[in-house]
Amino acid sequence: MVLTPSRLEQAQELCQAGRYSEAQKALEGYCPTPSEQGPFQRMLGWLAVQRGETERGVKTLEQAVKLETGLERAKTLVTLGAALERIGELESALVSQREALALFGGHASLEVQTLCNLGSLELRRLKLESAQHYFDSALTLTRSRKETTVLRPRALLGLSGLARVSGYFERALYRASQALGLTLSIEERLLALRLKAGAERGLGQYELAQDTLHCGLALEPQGLSRATLSAHLGYAEVQGGLLERARGRLHGLEHELPPSQRSTWWLFQAELSRCLGAEDSQIHAALEQALKLEDAFSLHDEARGLSPLFAWGRARGLALTHVPASLHPTVRLETLGATGIYFEGRALPLKGSRRTLALLSFLTLEGPAHWERVADAILEPSNTVTQYRTLNRTVGFVRDLLGSREVLTLEAGVLTLHAGWTWACDAQGTTRRGNFLPGLHTEWAESIRETARLSSSL
Repeated sequence: MVLTPSRLEQAQELCQAGRYSEAQKALEGYCPTPSEQGPFQRMLGWLAVQRGETERGVKTLEQAVKLETGLERAKTLVTLGAALERIGELESALVSQREALALFGGHASLEVQTLCNLGSLELRRLKLESAQHYFDSALTLTRSRKETTVLRPRALLGLSGLARVSGYFERALYRASQALGLTLSIEERLLALRLKAGAERGLGQYELAQDTLHCGLALEPQGLSRATLSAHLGYAEVQGGLLERARGRLHGLEHELPPSQRSTWWLFQAELSRCLGAEDSQIHAALEQALKLEDAFSLHDEARGLSPLFAWGRARGLALTHVPASLHPTVRLETLGATGIYFEGRALPLKGSRRTLALLSFLTLEGPAHWERVADAILEPSNTVTQYRTLNRTVGFVRDLLGSREVLTLEAGVLTLHAGWTWACDAQGTTRRGNFLPGLHTEWAESIRETARLSSSL
């Protein structure tokens, strides 16, 4: 006997695939059973949000929460939190997501989704350490529980957004590209493309950003997703100097965008006006509109890319914060006794065991080197093919750990650390005592230990 899914189940599947208009049609005239009332209201509420009727959707979702208990209530709380985020009610959204997380005990997949939602909310509030904690927890869970692997892109997308806001555009690009290569979800692909384009804009790669966003529009998104992509394409065109094209694209989009993106729209209207040589009053008015929306996240997120505009506004008394145009991350390596890798002061997991730390330590202490010399210094003796494969895996671990492909390059057989990052190792010119990279028994490691012993005895 073949079981035919109900129209509600069909609508849920269509909604998950991003086919909202088809989901809406599937529910027309449908009379839910008493047990389906909660999920039915949840679906109606989320479809209203996708149509841009967010406040109506929130009211419907609040009714659905009252109809449900247990796991179904938690699912609706997650959806309600997402809707509340759309209208800028971040505190209420946090309460909703946290309540859901408490109800999801033992359901790893739902827990990962909610951790990512909480990370996104904290990111919008610029609580970056808290956001990092939630996204890292989600990513760790996807690596430890096989059934959550499909959710790894969500955590990677969160980390991409966090890296962009923090000014680490290469890390943002790397994480977005990772997510894009893993996800099959239309919604996640659209978000990955938008974040990838945002990182490319941060790196000044405006043509690449435009190509990326055109790929998103080719997926034929609907409603808010299409408006969002179109707006970001307009932003990339402004920064890429295609001013007339950008003016036509951005015209009339303001009211199609969710509230969370309207301040960004006004910022780019101001930048477009500035680049077109408009009157100061017109630029000033657009910046004032952006500030009225009190969206600290968008102001912070775009400050680096629009630094001339922000400087223009500050010179005229507007409360626009100064954010450095680019950041140069610092990586600190602890190798004497207790070992660790620290990115901007935050301890990272030693993925790939001691080889990851040994590879970074060698290149920090010795500088660029041919891979064969590196392999002899940090790997156990073996044949050339085995050493190359092992070293290549370790290079992959380093890139994944630090979230950037460019952090470690291999060209013409030479391994090189990113010159724009700051690298520090405690074994470098130190008088500290301690066993250098315990467990590594190679001629190079022994020479460093001997140097450290001589230095500490002086």
